[in-house]
Amino acid sequence: MELFLIFIIFGAIIFLGFLGDLVFRKTNIPDVIWLILFGIIISSIAGFSKEFFSPFTAFFTNFALVFILFEGAINTNIKYLIKGMPKGFALTVLTFIFSVVMITILALVLGLNLMQGLLLGAILSGTCDAMIIPLVKKLKMHKQTSLVLIIESALSDVLGIVFAVTLIKLIQLKVFSLPGTINTLISSFSIALIIGIGTGIFWLFTFNKLGEYGKSYLSTIAILLVMYGVVEYLGASGAIAAFAFGIILGNSKKVEKLRENNLMTSQKKYFYSEISFFLKSFFFVYLGLLVTFPGWPLLILSFFISLAFFFVRPLAVFPIARKMPRKEKAILEVLVPKGIVAVVLAQLAMQNNLIPENFVSMIPLVIFFTILLSTIFLFFVERGKFYGFSGVYSGIFHAVGEWRKRARKRKVERIKREKEKAREAAKKEKKKSRRARKKKPKENITNDGYLEVAAVKPK
Repeated sequence: MELFLIFIIFGAIIFLGFLGDLVFRKTNIPDVIWLILFGIIISSIAGFSKEFFSPFTAFFTNFALVFILFEGAINTNIKYLIKGMPKGFALTVLTFIFSVVMITILALVLGLNLMQGLLLGAILSGTCDAMIIPLVKKLKMHKQTSLVLIIESALSDVLGIVFAVTLIKLIQLKVFSLPGTINTLISSFSIALIIGIGTGIFWLFTFNKLGEYGKSYLSTIAILLVMYGVVEYLGASGAIAAFAFGIILGNSKKVEKLRENNLMTSQKKYFYSEISFFLKSFFFVYLGLLVTFPGWPLLILSFFISLAFFFVRPLAVFPIARKMPRKEKAILEVLVPKGIVAVVLAQLAMQNNLIPENFVSMIPLVIFFTILLSTIFLFFVERGKFYGFSGVYSGIFHAVGEWRKRARKRKVERIKREKEKAREAAKKEKKKSRRARKKKPKENITNDGYLEVAAVKPK
């Protein structure tokens, strides 16, 4: 590919990101859908394929996800985070369970075995934090509700990765230990939280002593990258560590000794938001490059699998959203986009010959359709014309209830009519028998045994 064309495409991506953000502010249509569509277009028309990113794909995608999570964390109030943590954790676990069960059932119907179905469900269980975190900052909703979505996006990938890797080992070695899986999950979270919080506190007390180097905007990014690498090397979740690190830095004013030396100034937050915007734009264009056309059967199947996630989502949202406003409950139900982690896990499963290649080729399509459907549903929720799939369920149950009421009413009326007919028939029969008795001649038997019939007098 010519160098000038690369410059044009890169500039167009950044400009499209700004234009998509402007369109979102005017119409409530999320900008990510335009970026993905642009990726699909340049892949099919300009020949700009995913192989162009292949030398640094792993670094770029991981850095994009981690930095977007970090940037979202520095703008998060720790008080609201603590309040939203129980609901966010509950939503993550419930969504994971219902998603895995639903995908496993579909996989069994499509001819896969139980373990393959569970693995495919774990791969597709997470949500896309690269879409959710920038999006919730722009939506008009309570901070606690937005934090529930942010917490879910941070935790769901970790949960999916741990269970997917565990299932891969289980299928290969045929050894499964539930306590071992739980210990792995707990250690992954605890190590990440300890290192993330510890690094944040260390940097809060250190940055001011480094003079101009400590105040540099890039020095914090350097600390973030080093910390992420160390945590990943230890086998824990670098994403959770980045989130904890961002929470500490974003709430540095709450540390009494640093009240006058706030690390996260408004200028720094703006700078990091610009980097996050840049990374997000290229991230979703890259997702568009991954989307290919595998044939109509797999395309249709991918669409219905994507749609199925939205039908099971209300089951996870209902227990935690009973007292939420109707609109915010609907937002929780329609935001279930899948992310790049699903592609990485699917490639890992295919390399070990655990999932058929045609199912792996569907993963980018499922990501695309879940993002597309989330965008469409969110647009109608913001306009007040759609209130989530729990509203659809309520409508169905209401319609069924009304139908049963009308059926019972018709049955009662039918029985009543039958009884009326039976009464009328009985009355007619009674009248008929009376008339017959009046017309019948009287019969007398004489002493000598002869029958004597009394003459009937004419009227």
